[in-house]
Amino acid sequence: MKASIFTKLSFQVVFIFATVILASWIPDLFPRLFGDWQCRGYSHDSPFCLSFQSSHNPKWHWGARHYLWALMGLVLFVIQCVRLGNLISASEKKD
Repeated sequence: MKASIFTKLSFQVVFIFATVILASWIPDLFPRLFGDWQCRGYSHDSPFCLSFQSSHNPKWHWGARHYLWALMGLVLFVIQCVRLGNLISASEKKD
């Protein structure tokens, strides 16, 4: 019985990490999907540019949907940690 529970646990961990790895490519491939915007190199381009230097290398800055995406990932991670903890404690109670 222990082997099947820990096998299930292992598959859940692998699935979680594989999903996160695959989902991490979406913002790189489609930055505008998340409302990301490309900075032109100056901190005064937008009040949302968080650089405190007078100029910096142009790069993409996160949009609001990107922050929601990250928050969703964090919430799902916490939920899965709780589920895995419950699975482990349930297996210990059966023994």
